[in-house]
Amino acid sequence: MTAAGTHRLTAADMRELADPEGGAGLARRLRAAELSKHKLLLEQVRKRLGRDRPGETFTAFESLRNRLVAVEKTHPDLVARVLATPHLGAWTAQSLMALDAGRDPDIEYFAALVAAACERAGQRFEISLPIHSGPLNLPGVGMVRASDGRVRVTEPVRVRAEAGGLVLEASLDPGDPQLAGCGLRGMPLGPADLAAWREAVPEAWAVLVRYSRPTAAAVAEAVTTIVPMRPAPDGLPTGATSGWAFGAIGLALAPTPEAFAEGLLHESRHVLLGGVMDLVPLTRPAGRRYYSPWREDPRPIDGLLQGCYAFFAVTGFWRAQRHLGSAGERLRGDVAYARWRGATSDAADSLARSGELTPAGRALVEEMRRRLDAWRDEPVAAEAAQEAETLLRGHRERWLARHA
Repeated sequence: MTAAGTHRLTAADMRELADPEGGAGLARRLRAAELSKHKLLLEQVRKRLGRDRPGETFTAFESLRNRLVAVEKTHPDLVARVLATPHLGAWTAQSLMALDAGRDPDIEYFAALVAAACERAGQRFEISLPIHSGPLNLPGVGMVRASDGRVRVTEPVRVRAEAGGLVLEASLDPGDPQLAGCGLRGMPLGPADLAAWREAVPEAWAVLVRYSRPTAAAVAEAVTTIVPMRPAPDGLPTGATSGWAFGAIGLALAPTPEAFAEGLLHESRHVLLGGVMDLVPLTRPAGRRYYSPWREDPRPIDGLLQGCYAFFAVTGFWRAQRHLGSAGERLRGDVAYARWRGATSDAADSLARSGELTPAGRALVEEMRRRLDAWRDEPVAAEAAQEAETLLRGHRERWLARHA
């Protein structure tokens, strides 16, 4: 298997990271870095299996890996796509955790990945392992199903949207067990659910493209897999990402295209920052926990930075979106802008005072603070400002009552 590459972020990359509308070029470079990360993790799984499971499990893994190496010689781009999937990243993480706990990893899952690569490459293959993991939806590869001793690969379930010449295309993966093990737990999709997703994604995409083509381009580059999640009972946005599954986001349908666009943007920024944090340390955690204006639990410094960065982009989104639509929609946009502007400013100030940021982390936070300060005096409707302040104060009071 080809070796992992060497990757470094430049000063220009870090400036792009700090731009609430930037990130498309950075996301492309991060994808290359994540491919190298996955190759290193796969080699670590191999070494651990050879040490801890030198018998049948290691033999099965080596046979599958050798098959993948053989496919790579004739179809390197195809194998690169397989290795770069969030599914492979999630599997390597789950495998290493299983070995740490004295358990065998799910070799059957890796067998399905290799089988999919062989199928797409038009190569004959045999797999003696029964595959119990269920269908695997692999971006750029296909949906893998096993029955009657045969592996079949069909086109994956996808959602696609185009607006203003920009395209968002992602696989829709409701039930992958390895993604679920990394916190991306989906919900089953019936025909009506799938139709709703295929309607909602283009509507939200049109909102994002209208807001900012550079922002939309960054979302398209960062997001390759969407795990559909159940909406929260209180109607609040629901989403998730994992540092082990670059390119995958969990997301629930939202009541409006604008709210769904916010969710897409929010989760894509988590993907972007997570990829950067794989290459450049932004924090030096000391174990303290902090108040976070969008969470009910105290957050470590990494979590506070992730939230601040995502809501920084969301604030920029509502800064523009609040001027569009009906009077009621403009008022709701003003509330969202005022609320997240205040919350993100408070979080950025906490980060700046924490003493737990690296020089790179401090530079990112200071740039966010600079932009937030420039937005601070932009007027919003008096009613919106009052409602936003009530929401912010109420959240802090509830948090303090629970955790102070």
